[in-house]
Amino acid sequence: MSNVPIRTLTELYLKALSRLDLSKLEQLVTPNTLRVEVDPNGHPLILQGSQEWLTYLRNAFMALQPHKDQLDWEILAFEEHTGPELSTVTMKYRDHTLLGGQLAQQIQYVTMVWRQTDEGWRLGHWHASRLEVRAS
Repeated sequence: MSNVPIRTLTELYLKALSRLDLSKLEQLVTPNTLRVEVDPNGHPLILQGSQEWLTYLRNAFMALQPHKDQLDWEILAFEEHTGPELSTVTMKYRDHTLLGGQLAQQIQYVTMVWRQTDEGWRLGHWHASRLEVRAS
């Protein structure tokens, strides 16, 4: 995947999230990935390393599984700066997810850092801030 455009990789990543595809997500991140997420109550959640993040996702995906066919996303704004070893992305996107036991639409602003590895581009950092939440 070293020649795959960063926008395409970002879309693959969001698609894997909405499809609850842990194996695909694991392929797209570095082992030492750092994530700053927004928990269902709107508080920051820091996850260090792919194993901590995957454990968090496994638990979250169990709650999302009954709603899997209602999960989706849309990129609203996307900016990328790519060099030979790093690529930064700032993105505003909308997704449908489960918040407080209810299906909701949220708008998030995300900063991503993709790193060029021997296996190709991998996500090394994700920082999300929730801008808005609406009931679905």
